[in-house]
Amino acid sequence: MHYFITSRIDSLTSAIELAEIKRLKLFKKLNIPAKIVTLDYFRYQCKIWKELGISNDVINPIEYFQKFDTSKDSTHDVLKKVLNDKKLTIR
Repeated sequence: MHYFITSRIDSLTSAIELAEIKRLKLFKKLNIPAKIVTLDYFRYQCKIWKELGISNDVINPIEYFQKFDTSKDSTHDVLKKVLNDKKLTIR
């Protein structure tokens, strides 16, 4: 598996990130496993990734480890899940 690391892919996608997306698509076309890892969390990242056609090939560690699924849930639903988590202590 090849991982391409970037800070984030958002609505202001830079030329470097566009080149990275083209590289990812080239690897996929050649049947070489590859993913993009974004290090910063961006609230609407799943929407942008879907528009760019890379939603299944991008990993964000913050979203993964927090178990957020922002692609399906509204902000209200995400907050509800976080605040109703039994492991969370609210002071």
